[in-house]
Parts: sequence; structure tokens; C-alpha cells
Amino acid sequence: MNRNDKRIGIFSSGGLTSWSVCRFLKECNFDIIAFLADVGQKDEENIDDFLKDCKKAEIPVVKIDLKKEIAEMGVLMVKYLAKYEGGYWNSTGALRAVLVKNISNLMREYKCTMFSHGCVGGGNDQKRFDNYGNIFLKDIEVQAPWSNQEFLSKFRNRDDMVNYLLSFGNYSTLDKKRNSSTDGSLIGTSHEGTNIENLNFDYSSVVKPVMSVMPYKAEDKDEKIELTFKSGVITQINGNKVTPLEALCICNDIAGNNGVSLFSVVENRIKDTKCRGIYESPGMNLLGYAMLKIYESTIGKREFELLTNMSKIIGKQIYQGRFFENSTTAACKAIDQLAENANGTVRLSIYKGNIHCCSISDYYISNSNVQQKRFAHGGHIWDKK
Repeated sequence: MNRNDKRIGIFSSGGLTSWSVCRFLKECNFDIIAFLADVGQKDEENIDDFLKDCKKAEIPVVKIDLKKEIAEMGVLMVKYLAKYEGGYWNSTGALRAVLVKNISNLMREYKCTMFSHGCVGGGNDQKRFDNYGNIFLKDIEVQAPWSNQEFLSKFRNRDDMVNYLLSFGNYSTLDKKRNSSTDGSLIGTSHEGTNIENLNFDYSSVVKPVMSVMPYKAEDKDEKIELTFKSGVITQINGNKVTPLEALCICNDIAGNNGVSLFSVVENRIKDTKCRGIYESPGMNLLGYAMLKIYESTIGKREFELLTNMSKIIGKQIYQGRFFENSTTAACKAIDQLAENANGTVRLSIYKGNIHCCSISDYYISNSNVQQKRFAHGGHIWDKK
């Protein structure tokens, strides 16, 4: 590999592949800086092994707190109901948008001339990093290890990566990474692995939720919550004002503790293949359900159809790493306009993974969403009043 005294900034998570990239490029005598973001992830609790190894290898690590930014992205996704196929919140695609946008200037500050990441060759995330790199890192060259033959021959599989890293120290967290991986943030956690990919395999026997409990393990008692929205944005929980970060943290805890948990999806990947993944986004599921109820109550039939179509576009764009493109912006602006009067308070009951809407109050009424009533007039006349 041609070093040319270039400094490489690496988007690092402490996961197996980004850790391997850090060590490999350092071994190739590149000048390396690892950028490690705190996005509220629950899947890499034992990050100390990665940090100890970086210190041993004299790889500087720049830590950055992006919990506020990832929560703001999550609240936007709720406003836009931006789910992907199968009805799940694509936390991984959203996280890539937040990481590249917010770390790009840091890489310039540290005089990086190249950037790299741990996303495997030809996968969804490599496409996402490429797309966002073309927007926010135009002046910085990409170093994609999985496009390099030396790297490919050294790391044929995850076993090779684990064994390589174990040669530098006895790290207890590595063995469990041989056949599975996770990617997490406040928006959600994705689970992938050898067994999960096999549709004949019962994933529930190996996948352990990290943000939630399974429904059958939740308390045998429902929990009530009141969510208030203003123009499609969560503003209060149980009557108390909240920031996006506070809202997502509270909803993750409440929904996760009450069994809003794992979700299995066989999705169409960017490369036109199919693959199963397991996802959990308890707080997003809770907020998204409430948001849907507000939209159902406050906007008319044709507006709702338009919103649904725009939501699908935005969800797909996030998945494909195209959130900042003009087409996405246009779809977002359309929903922004539709959501101007998406106000109201939703009272929910959560019980063992099920979310029920108990009531909706203080919602906006116009000529397009006047509630039709029958029984208020003796049960024999339909009326809008």
C-alpha cells in the first residue's frame, strides 16, 4: 500500500471490522486517528478493549458526543414516519448520515488527508459512506481497505480479524464477534450474524436484545404515557417539556422495559440482494405510533396519502445513504407543510410489547378532518358535528 505520509481519519465504533482496519493501517505505517462517537449505543459496552489496544498501538482516539445530534435525527424520522421495508426504523443508515456530517470538520481540524471506516466491501454501509463522503468530505480521499488486495487476502472472514487482533492481546470481547455483529445508537440497534441470515433458523435462540426485554419477560402490568406533539415534533412527555434527546431516552426506557423489542425483517439491500436482519427501536416505535395517531386525526384523506408516499421515499433515501440529496429535501419539505397543524396529545398504554392508543386530545380540526359522528345524534344520522 502507498503511504505517502498521509494521515487517515477512521470512523471507529470499537466493532470488529473498524478495529481491524485501525490496527491494519497502523501496521502499514499510516498516520492514523480514530474518531469514536458516543451516540447512546448499548451494543459496545466493553469498549475498553478497543481503547486499550489503540493506546498500546499509539493510535490517538478523538471522542465526540453526538447523542444530541442522533436524537434530533430520530425525532425528524418520527415526524416523517421514515421507516424502511418491513416497517422498521433503519438506525444504521441514519447513523451514517449523522457521523459523516458531524465528524467531517473534525477530520479537517486534525489535518486528515484521507478517511476510512470498517464497513465491509460492497455492503450497504460502504455505499452510505461513499455517498455522504462525496457531500461532506469532497476534499478528503477515501481509503477503502476492502478495495485493497493486501487487506482482502489477510482478512478473508471474521475469524481472520478476531485472530489477528488477539495476536496483539488477550481481549475477552472478541470471541463473540466471530459470527455476529451489532450496530447501535439511540435510534436503535441492528443485529446481524451467521445464524440470523439463515431464514430456517430461529433467531430468538441467539439474539439477545440490548435496548429492551422480550415481551414475555416484561412486567405483567401496563404502563401509561402521554406524548404531546407540536407541528409533528415531540415537545412534552407526561406534561413535562422535553428535548429530542430527553424524549428518545425516556421513550427507549419505557418502551424497552415494557417489551417493545426485537423485529425481524427480510429486506431488499442496496445491491438488490435480500438479507434478514433483527432490529430493535423501542423509543422510535413508541413515538412513531403516537405520531401516526396525530396525523390520522389532524390531516385530511388526500394529504395523508401524500404524506404516506413521501414517508416511503424518505425512508428509502435514509436506507440508501441519500438523506441530504435534493429529492429527500423536497419530500421532507412536503411533510413539513402537511405537519404544520399536526398538534395534539396522545395517551398510550404499553403492555408486553403492545402499544394501545387510549385517547387523543387538543388536536387540530379543519374542514378536511372534521370528525363524523352518528351515535351523538341518536344512532341514526351521520353528521360532521
